[in-house]
Amino acid sequence: MEEVWIDIEGYNGQYKLSNMGIIKSFKNKKVRDGIVLKPRRTRKNNNWYLAVVVQDKGIRRSPRLHRIVAEYFIPNPENKREVNHIDGDKNNNRVDNLEWSTPKENADHAKKTGLILKGENCPRSILTEEQVIMLRSRSYGYGDKRRICKELGIDECTLFFVLSGKSWSHLNHLTPDNIKNKTYLFHKS
Repeated sequence: MEEVWIDIEGYNGQYKLSNMGIIKSFKNKKVRDGIVLKPRRTRKNNNWYLAVVVQDKGIRRSPRLHRIVAEYFIPNPENKREVNHIDGDKNNNRVDNLEWSTPKENADHAKKTGLILKGENCPRSILTEEQVIMLRSRSYGYGDKRRICKELGIDECTLFFVLSGKSWSHLNHLTPDNIKNKTYLFHKS
């Protein structure tokens, strides 16, 4: 793919953007080819994205690279809100790796490509799959729930989400019968 450069609007030619996901500054007139701005990681909704700092008249902005590349180089006739990284790599902000998507399309893509970690693979997971199966195989009174939360080091809200299937939903196919008979061991979801 041939690299294409265009001016970023609102900066009087001080910044140019390429379809390869690079921004150059032309503020220093002595540097003819511009200076490539080094992206930094920024966080949005528990996800890390690359962004650069641009400034005009003392006002600083930090556009996320994937978003600005999509806005300038990819038509969005359906007015989709999100930009999806096709290969799942948030460091790859080339135009051929980006597409406009709905939140649902983006989430489905993340699940399909394994970007969303489930169960014990999730770094924030407190419980094991075995503990979740054990919790779901019983019925509880109020006092039992408090005791179990204390034993497992979880709060009652976490227990509620586990029991209701809102968390660990990849195990929702389990029923009390296949838990007792351990038939879940042979089920692949």
